[in-house]
Amino acid sequence: HFSAMIAFVAAQVYPSEDAFVAAAYRSNVALLDSLAYRILFRLGGPTRLVQQAAARGKLFHRGTELLITEQARAHVGGALQLKSPPWHVPWPLARAYSTAFRAALEIGGCKNVRFDVGQRDPSTLEYRGRWE
Repeated sequence: HFSAMIAFVAAQVYPSEDAFVAAAYRSNVALLDSLAYRILFRLGGPTRLVQQAAARGKLFHRGTELLITEQARAHVGGALQLKSPPWHVPWPLARAYSTAFRAALEIGGCKNVRFDVGQRDPSTLEYRGRWE
């Protein structure tokens, strides 16, 4: 139900999907840009951040599983897959999830962070990240 509500809000409240994704990014930065998170993210580095995201994904998103498909490396990037029931994650929300990865990596000190989101099938989203 939450996913459907978010899709509705994205379509009704924001002038475009890009505006919704930009708002999600700002919200993630605001949430994660605290002293405790900054220290945690900088000490762990990008590899640890991606591993922790995968390990903790189920705690925050019931019915989904976040898998590492390409191990994150310090100055290169990495890839993740989000497995869920078919069509569980609407496209605006799928894009918004990538902003949490981006915000965490930027707060952790990575530069030029970019995540591309793709849909492999109705149950699998792919996130490919690049950073310096």
